[in-house]
Amino acid sequence: MSSCDDILEEDISSAKIQGIYPRDNDTVYGNTVNFSWEYINDTDDYRVQVFDENQTYILDSLVNSINFTYSLNPGSYKWRVRGENFAYYSPYSLPLKFTVTPSDDLNTQTVIQHTPSNGHFFNTTDITFTWGDLPAVDYYELEISRINNGETTEYQESNIENTSLTIDESVINEEGKYTWKVRGVNETSGTVFSERDFYIDTSSPSAPLLSSPDDQETFEVLNPTVIFNWQTVNNNSNYQSAVSYLIEVSSQENFSNIIFSEDTQNTSIQFEFDDPGDYYWRVFSYDLAGNDGGYSIRRTFTIEE
Repeated sequence: MSSCDDILEEDISSAKIQGIYPRDNDTVYGNTVNFSWEYINDTDDYRVQVFDENQTYILDSLVNSINFTYSLNPGSYKWRVRGENFAYYSPYSLPLKFTVTPSDDLNTQTVIQHTPSNGHFFNTTDITFTWGDLPAVDYYELEISRINNGETTEYQESNIENTSLTIDESVINEEGKYTWKVRGVNETSGTVFSERDFYIDTSSPSAPLLSSPDDQETFEVLNPTVIFNWQTVNNNSNYQSAVSYLIEVSSQENFSNIIFSEDTQNTSIQFEFDDPGDYYWRVFSYDLAGNDGGYSIRRTFTIEE
């Protein structure tokens, strides 16, 4: 038998925390900042915040260690940190000012990837990759690899002078999990590769199968709430992106007058009807990659007076 003490968190609301690096008025050369701070007992995570000289938040991140690495553009910043557990959080540390200054040495710097984001799903192989510029870079190198029981390089490009590159189906023509990497190079140094994963999913999910209400079912106006249910649709791809649904309810058989419509990842939803009459409903499926599964069959039901 467990007791309440087993689930109580220690109160850290009066605990003190101090930032270690960057120290106040430090200068960081390059764009990679290695934040570190003191440990607090009974803390599960730490919230790190960075804001610029206009007091605009650049970063608000929850981490589970006492150090954190982040890439920033040249400029002036402040940062602070606090400890958190399930029930309490400490006061923030005193804000510490620091400056990020460009450096010609790329070995300790990082190219900041913009798009696609990590884990993004595509239903096309025409993809544009973008990243942030580093002042000391002469050119960039980009690699695309397929992850399938190992890593196979599908594409390499060097001497890229811009901060974007577009590929087409001649580069990638199969569904799968891929990694894109980019790094900056100059005459004397180079960054490590920054990398993110993305997925190609061109398979459409199935159309939904409706469960209830049954076709031509009748409901009394005294209980006008109808619960709609349909079966879970599985994505047909080996790299399944999440399937969502659009339910539509109409007073017209051709759905020219939609009285209720909602997107959901659930397979059940309810709606309360104000007026008696005949109604029609259907469900549309689509996945995160943008593939359409199509509409279910149409069903009708009646709210009696």
